[in-house]
Amino acid sequence: MPQQHAHLPPCARRRESAVRASRLPQVLILLVVASTASSRVSAQLAPVREFCTVNRPVPITISVPAAVAPPLIAPPLVAPQPATTAPVPAPSGLSEPTDAPTKLAAPDEPVQTAEPGTPLQPTAGGEPQPTRTPPPPPARIEIEVILAATGEVIDRSTAAAGESDLARLFPRLWQSDDKRALLAQLRIDGKRIGAPLIMTPMFSPPPYAPRLDRAGFPMFPPPNAARAAPTFSGYRVSPMRLLVLDTTKGELRFALRSDLAPNTVYHFSHLVSGGMYTDTEFHKIASLAAASSPDFVQTGDPTGTGLGGAGFLIDLEDSTLRHEFGVISMARASDPNSASSQFFISLGGSAAATLDGKYAAFGQLVSGADVLRAIAASPVGPDNRPLVPPRIVSAKLVDAPPLGDGPPPARDPLGQRPKR
Repeated sequence: MPQQHAHLPPCARRRESAVRASRLPQVLILLVVASTASSRVSAQLAPVREFCTVNRPVPITISVPAAVAPPLIAPPLVAPQPATTAPVPAPSGLSEPTDAPTKLAAPDEPVQTAEPGTPLQPTAGGEPQPTRTPPPPPARIEIEVILAATGEVIDRSTAAAGESDLARLFPRLWQSDDKRALLAQLRIDGKRIGAPLIMTPMFSPPPYAPRLDRAGFPMFPPPNAARAAPTFSGYRVSPMRLLVLDTTKGELRFALRSDLAPNTVYHFSHLVSGGMYTDTEFHKIASLAAASSPDFVQTGDPTGTGLGGAGFLIDLEDSTLRHEFGVISMARASDPNSASSQFFISLGGSAAATLDGKYAAFGQLVSGADVLRAIAASPVGPDNRPLVPPRIVSAKLVDAPPLGDGPPPARDPLGQRPKR
């Protein structure tokens, strides 16, 4: 029901309206502060640059959410004051003033204000009074250095939010003779937060296989070959990513193994970021031993013929990742150094195991085993081309979870390869 003001004189109505209007901005300010606090980004490590050369800084940025800002309250709140009485003047031509009092704020009385950050608590009389809340203790920020191959923590250091230098925090980056791939993981109050950074060593020249032997294996130089050791030039630093393929059968997610095939992951990631795999068919679903069950599915050719590519080739990388169910690997021709954009996903089994050491495997399926099985079950023609090819609708890279929080490699839920 609308409020009635017939019994109040005009001056009292104006005062009441002013008091109500003064309260509205305070509510709006509180809502804005709450919305801003809820939209803060999570903590993370980020490299300032990708290539960090030997004996130079390895600059990073440590982003940590600021403590929840204290609510800003303005204008100052005015507490109700004892009322005084004043006669109500009579309009001209009417009788003398009545004895009915009206409440007026005393002009010289002190006002109650609340400092920024001081929440208001109701008292027994129902009026808000300022109270102070102690600030939260500062967060403990740490960075761990971890061997990528084993997950072993080999060093840890405290750090501060803002820009920092991993080489200063961890002198072993340049001083240690062990130049394997490393992870840098942020910890806030003892908990791992955000995607780790992967630091892959840069060696020149990298191992190179000029040809295949009679069994089809690439002829990399043996470890004890009498040749000069490759030169260590520094680290390539980037956030760990997951590959997400949105297909017409559902979503596939892969963990990319920069620790086992860094150059292949680097090449492949740039193709993904550049849109190479948007709207691309799975053009081949085949068996390696003329069996009724397929051993792999292949895609990545923009022409859908099996003959297309990105217009340039990369050298074969000596990856030790085995072609188990869900492992992603680069396709190539008989030349070991002829990979371009095409890749295949292994379905596991004894036949797929014959590919180990011959192709550069660089990732593992972590989500979407049923989707992979559905793709592999597509009917094919005599040329192993699907009659209705499944497609990659889009491909993208997303930040990996903190180390230890991600899912393990996916397994075929049925324990067997899909049949067509």
